[in-house]
Amino acid sequence: MLGQGLPADHLNTVFHALVVSRILYALPAWGVFLNAGQSGRIDVIFKLAYECAFFNKLITATELSTQSSTTLFRKIQNPPHCLSTLLPPKKYVILT
Repeated sequence: MLGQGLPADHLNTVFHALVVSRILYALPAWGVFLNAGQSGRIDVIFKLAYECAFFNKLITATELSTQSSTTLFRKIQNPPHCLSTLLPPKKYVILT
């Protein structure tokens, strides 16, 4: 018995908490160094989890990496963030 009697939404929560969150935690550091083979191995994990109904949507390592990078950059752009001072000043373009 795969789900041990848990409803599908609870299985989704457990998979996200145990697997996806750990991958998302590490992606900002090593996501850019993934080659196609390593990315494919992560994708296989997500595909199997989706097929076994552990996860309710089919995602890829590339999607997670893009989402993680975008989220990190948006957080850095906020002035209270410790890395925001390292960004160059904003340039405003006037369209004529």
